[in-house]
Formats: sequence, structure tokens, C-alpha cells
Amino acid sequence: MIIRPARDADRNALFEGMIALQAFERSLEPNRADPEAVAARHVEDLLAQRDRGEAEILVAEADGRVVGWIGVVTRYTSDDLLERHRRFAYITDLIVLEAHRRRGLGRRLLEAAERYAASQGDRRLRVGVLAANDHAHRVYAKAGYRDYEVILEKEIDE
Repeated sequence: MIIRPARDADRNALFEGMIALQAFERSLEPNRADPEAVAARHVEDLLAQRDRGEAEILVAEADGRVVGWIGVVTRYTSDDLLERHRRFAYITDLIVLEAHRRRGLGRRLLEAAERYAASQGDRRLRVGVLAANDHAHRVYAKAGYRDYEVILEKEIDE
């Protein structure tokens, strides 16, 4: 298993991984968009950020096949003036194909993203997790991430 920067030839694998992640998240949260409707645009936006030097996509490759990936946007500045330390890197997505889960691959991708963010001068790394995604929350907590802010939502009648 190797972890390396994504190449343009990985585009379809990134797209397929994003569809799988979005479908899973949609099973947890009905407000998630249709995977087919957003995956291509999301991946293309992340690739464009990478091409501008604002992000990196790191892939896990096994037997010549992409089996997972992580996106990280660096040098992000929060709009929240109440924060004392406003600069951070942000994990956009962490995807490990189902057949390759529970082998430490997510942890290895996180560690690679942390090294990349640090190499870009970032000292903080954030990630958003759906409230219903208990497994992901545990993975991040085990890797040293802590709850920073919780956003609550309520649907209201018109």
C-alpha cells in the first residue's frame, strides 16, 4: 500500500469514491445531495484547488488501484472574527473503499494529510463529521482530533 499525490489519471477513482461517500452520508443525513448530482463537480473543484496550489489530494494505492483518498485544503482562514487562531487546513473528504476498511488505511491517510498541511505552514487541521457518523467521529478522536464546535439544526415550517 502506498500513499501518493493524486494524478489526473486518478480522476475516475476520485469520482467513484466521492459517489460512495456521498451515498453513505445520505443514508445518515437526508439533507445530503444526490451523489450523482454533486460528485463530479466536487471532485473537479478540489482538483482545481490542487492545481492552484491551495489543496492536495492524497490517494492510497493497492495493486495499482486507488482504494482510498483524502482531500486537504491548506492555508484556510476562518471568517469567524471571534477565533483567536483563524488559520488552519481543512480535510474535505476521507474515503476508504469498503473492502479496504478497518486496516488502518484511514489513519495513514490522515497522517499523510497532517504532514502535508504542516509542510504548508499550517498548525491546525479541521474536519467536519456528520453528527450521525459515529464511526468517523471515533476514528478522528482516536487520531487526536477533538470536538471544536457543534452546529445544531432544526427544520422549521414556513
